[in-house]
Amino acid sequence: MNHTIIASELLKVAELLLARKEQLDLARIQQFRKDFLMLMKNIDRIDSYGKAIELSQAMNRWRVNFEEYIYKHLLKEFKDLKYKKQITEDEWQWREKLIRENTWSFVIDLGLPIQRSDDYWNEEMRFNQYQKEVKKWQSRVERNARTAWTVLKNFTEWYGTTYQKNIEVDFPITEQMEMEGFTVLLKGHDTYNFDAGKTI
Repeated sequence: MNHTIIASELLKVAELLLARKEQLDLARIQQFRKDFLMLMKNIDRIDSYGKAIELSQAMNRWRVNFEEYIYKHLLKEFKDLKYKKQITEDEWQWREKLIRENTWSFVIDLGLPIQRSDDYWNEEMRFNQYQKEVKKWQSRVERNARTAWTVLKNFTEWYGTTYQKNIEVDFPITEQMEMEGFTVLLKGHDTYNFDAGKTI
């Protein structure tokens, strides 16, 4: 058998073994929001091209995890209600559309406006460009974020009230890793905890 296929299958098994069921509730949404705000607070501390790149990488990791959580896990579990005849087609379509539309505009705009330097644009030029764009970007992202949090909060409240329980999604176990010199604690898909003294 092809070694690439074997490696791929082992990875799938590892992901399944590391997964666990966790409930979606207001505490989970608040944790997403808390981690996002923590990352955004670092914007005022960015005083160099290198630090902007580091924060961009951390935000991209958060974005990927948040996106996967919403579209791969939460909406998948929610769709199962339709198959189980626990929700009508019309209500499912309306609520799914509401979540997608009001989180997607937030997700697609999360990339920090810093680009890699190259032979034409050196680091100083890229950082100057970043400084001109970052405040406008920050305002737009924070506006989209408020909408996303409101929609997710309303959804969790509706689900809990309607079904008298929280929706369950798959999460991997807590993992600690090194990322660009920062020790990052990943709880499920969403928590970033930068070491004290090493914040950017």
